[in-house]
Amino acid sequence: MNIALKHGAVLCWLLFTAPILAVNPNHIQQLKETRQCPNCDLQNADLSDAYLQQANLRGANLSGANLNGADLRGAYLLQANLQAADLRNANLTGANLDQADLTQARLNHTLIDDRTVLSEKWRLVHRLNNQGVGELSLVEADLSGANLNEIDLRAVDLSGADLSGATLEGANLRGSNLSDSNLENSNFFIANLESVQLTSANLAQADLSAANLLGADLTGTNLREADLTIARLDNANLADSNLSSSNLEASLLAGANLENVTLTQANLFLSDLRGANLTGAILDNARLTGADLTDSGLSLGSLSGTALEGIASRNVDLQGVDLSRQNLANVDLSGANLSGSNLSYANFSNANLSNANLSGTNLLGANLSQANLTGANLGDANVRQVNFAGANLTQANLEGITVGNSNFCGAIMPNGVERMC
Repeated sequence: MNIALKHGAVLCWLLFTAPILAVNPNHIQQLKETRQCPNCDLQNADLSDAYLQQANLRGANLSGANLNGADLRGAYLLQANLQAADLRNANLTGANLDQADLTQARLNHTLIDDRTVLSEKWRLVHRLNNQGVGELSLVEADLSGANLNEIDLRAVDLSGADLSGATLEGANLRGSNLSDSNLENSNFFIANLESVQLTSANLAQADLSAANLLGADLTGTNLREADLTIARLDNANLADSNLSSSNLEASLLAGANLENVTLTQANLFLSDLRGANLTGAILDNARLTGADLTDSGLSLGSLSGTALEGIASRNVDLQGVDLSRQNLANVDLSGANLSGSNLSYANFSNANLSNANLSGTNLLGANLSQANLTGANLGDANVRQVNFAGANLTQANLEGITVGNSNFCGAIMPNGVERMC
């Protein structure tokens, strides 16, 4: 999906779900006839290629207006609202934009000169869009609310910069340094952030959907409520980061370091976590349905209230994890390390636990009916009140287990003999 397609989808959604904010037609006529329209409501107006030389638009609302190619030479735009306005190819030479709001405005190929009254911040944004970084220093730069879509910021030092509310859709920031930067509510849709330094950055509520964060360093980063749908985070370092309530649906996290990460109420539906390190991660009330945890490590993590239906978790390390009362029916946990874990009253019916390490686990009241436990190690496990009906325990190790009111009806015992009911 490209930017145009995304914008088209959003537009269609708006057309059918929200009232259209229309321009005041009287103000349009007034502007065209007199070029005197202070404080006018021109929101979303189509003024492309309009002749507005020396126009008085002081305090006018031009948010979302199309001013592409407009002649605004010498125009008076003091305190005008130009949020999300399209100023591409517009001529603003000699114009007065003092205190004008250019948040999200498009400034590609916009003409300005030394006579144009424009704040230092928006001059910088204009330069970046039209001339690139060059020798400029962007350390701690104020780029909040800037429209920097598709910009080339590869290997640029943006540490400590303020990019809150900025949009960088399709931008290339490969190898850049954004550590300690403020990126709250920013938009990095389909941006290239490969190998970027984002340590201790604030990405709360940021849009990183479909972004490439391969090998990025996000240690200690705030990603609360961030959108990381189908984002690529292979081999990224997210240790000690806050991802609570974030959306990681169908994201690629293979080999990622998620040690001590907070994923409370996060959505990890269908995410790829193969080989990821989740040691000490907090996943309370998270959604892991359909996720692939093969060869990953979640030892000493917290999974209270987590949805785990349909996960793939072969050879996963769940040592010491609390999975009590979890529904893990039909789950593949073959070769998994569950030693010392709390599995009391969990549902493992039809689960594949072949060659799993269940030594020292608490399985009190668990349901293991029809489960595959061939070659599993249940040494010293508490299996009181466990339902093993129809389970396959061929070559399983039951040495030292604590039994009491357990149901082995129809189970195939370690010696290959079926237990009579």
